[in-house]
Amino acid sequence: MEKMNYDEFKKEVEAVIKDYLPDEFKDAKVSVNQVSKIGMTYDSLTVRPEGQVASPAANLNAFFEDYEDGKPFDEVMDSIADVIQMEAPEQMKNMSWLLDYDQAKEHLFIRVSNAETNQDLLDKAPHKVVDDLVITCHIAVDQGPNGMASTIVNNDLLEHFGIDEKQLFADAMEKSPVVMPVKMDTMLNVISGMMPEAVSEDMMMDQDFPGSQMMIVSNTAMVNGAAAIFYPGVMDEISEKLGGDFVMLPSSTNEVIIVPDMGDYKNLESMVKDINSSCVDPKEQLSDHVYHYDAKEKLFERTDKFEARKAEKDKAPAKKSLLSDLKEKKAQVEEMKKTAPVKAQAKKTEQSL
Repeated sequence: MEKMNYDEFKKEVEAVIKDYLPDEFKDAKVSVNQVSKIGMTYDSLTVRPEGQVASPAANLNAFFEDYEDGKPFDEVMDSIADVIQMEAPEQMKNMSWLLDYDQAKEHLFIRVSNAETNQDLLDKAPHKVVDDLVITCHIAVDQGPNGMASTIVNNDLLEHFGIDEKQLFADAMEKSPVVMPVKMDTMLNVISGMMPEAVSEDMMMDQDFPGSQMMIVSNTAMVNGAAAIFYPGVMDEISEKLGGDFVMLPSSTNEVIIVPDMGDYKNLESMVKDINSSCVDPKEQLSDHVYHYDAKEKLFERTDKFEARKAEKDKAPAKKSLLSDLKEKKAQVEEMKKTAPVKAQAKKTEQSL
């Protein structure tokens, strides 16, 4: 049999899926919908028996890859059927709480992703843009040892909640540290935990060793943890630990790397680009740029914007000095105008006596 293309594969799966399922699915509704998530869009197959609110979904794009790699169609169908028959977590069986904002807001958390690569999704959801990064709000539906199930708060859901974006983000920022707690550690400690033999006792004691000044910021799940850098107070806490301004390297959507501000931004950016192109899954790439936190101004921005702002600020004293000179000259002229008529009047009066 000739290999099917993706559209043919999708139609065939939809047509025959019930043949691979038990009798309890014979009257179930089969549907294929496009799902947009941060970093990916795919076709989702669900087979939902009557009266069931939530059902497991099979990623057809992923299963088609298995088929293209040579896995027989029957075996692919058996795998899809296994997914469809997975039992939904208890919390997902009754999803009505998701539509009650008073309950749903307790499960809110934020994610950060690349704004450009997620533009289609962002047109449909509330978001905040930070240079080329974008923050979105999500609801944790279920968390367990195998991962997390969540849903994005899109425009339709926001409208149903009857709140505005300002309220949504205020609540998400408050709840994020509870739902997805921040995790911070030095690079040296992380390496030591992963490869104890690679870190000597001298390194652990040497405060000048680069790994002791580099930090990893994520959440306790180490998934979508880059957003933790935007939690309330986190940037100031990092600044206090490092003793001033710092630079953020967007390692991935799962974590970021923090280094003290020592300039050399172009080399740091070049390193990030190289790592993204060779080591990071495209779906998890956050940005090719690096970012600066100004501890005094409490301002987070891309390093190129920081350099431009700093250059403009450095010009300010000279402009201020020139302006002061002009004001001083003007004041002298005004004073001369005030005093000159008085003298003239005095002289005239003396002559008249």
